[in-house]
Amino acid sequence: MIADTRLTQEVKKLKVDSLYGKKIHFNAAVRNHRWHCRLGVTVLVVSTIVGSSLFALLGRTIPEPAKWCGAGLSLIAALAAGIQTFFHFEKQAHAHNAIGLRYLSLAKRCSRLLAAYGDETVTGIELRNELEKIAREYDAVTGDAAALSVSRKDYLKARKGFQEGEESYTERELEGF
Repeated sequence: MIADTRLTQEVKKLKVDSLYGKKIHFNAAVRNHRWHCRLGVTVLVVSTIVGSSLFALLGRTIPEPAKWCGAGLSLIAALAAGIQTFFHFEKQAHAHNAIGLRYLSLAKRCSRLLAAYGDETVTGIELRNELEKIAREYDAVTGDAAALSVSRKDYLKARKGFQEGEESYTERELEGF
C-alpha cells in the first residue's frame, strides 16, 4: 500500500486531471467526427438527388415547383458543405484525439510512478522530481489544448463515465481473463 502523503496525493490529482482531459477530448473528437459525417453525407445525398434529377430533366420543361425544390436542395447542399469547410470538423476531431492521447500518456505515467513509489523502487525525492516533469508536460498539453473547443456536455459525459467506473479495472481484467 502506498503511503498517502501530500506528494502522492498530488500525483493522484494529476492522474485524475489527465484522465478527465483525455475523456473530455476523446468525447469532443467523437462529437466533431459525427458532425463531419452528418454534413458530409448530407452534401453527398442532396447533391446526388439534385444532380440526377436535373440530368433526368435535361431537354424538358421543368415545372415551377420542381425548380424551387431543386434550388432549395442545392442551397442545403451548399450550406452543409460551407459549414463543414468552415468548422473543419474532421481536423478538429483529429486534434482532440491527439490531445486525448497525450493526456492518457500522462495518466499512465502517474500510475507507473505511484506503483514504483509503492514498491519502494522510487524515493520521495525521485517522486517529487518526476511529478514536476509530468506536471510541466501536463501544463504544455493543456496549453496546446486551449486552441480546441470543448463543451460542457463533453465534460459532463466524462464525469458520468468516471462515476460509472469507466476508468477502473475489474478484478477479472486484472487477472487476465
